[in-house]
Amino acid sequence: MKHTKGPWKVDERVGCIAIYPADEKYNCLDMPHHNFVAYWHGYMDEEKTWQLHEKDLANARLIAAAPELLEALKDARQQLIALCSENDVPDSVNLAIAKAEGK
Repeated sequence: MKHTKGPWKVDERVGCIAIYPADEKYNCLDMPHHNFVAYWHGYMDEEKTWQLHEKDLANARLIAAAPELLEALKDARQQLIALCSENDVPDSVNLAIAKAEGK
């Protein structure tokens, strides 16, 4: 399974949030959204102002960090193996890497 090459960045605008590769020159108002990793529409409040759900922004930031988090976890795993042994790597580390890689 291959994912979009990281790093990714979050673009927060009035009414939308998008995640896309950091080297791309898009913003969340661009159409079509075929190069985005993820996209959220905001909502219009009672005063007819575009708003974003805080939960959506928090999720976007976490998702955008995923490629770097995966690489950091793989690096930490290798450090544990080098300093100790493969048996010392917590199951949660191996499971998280496998999940991210679709295994």
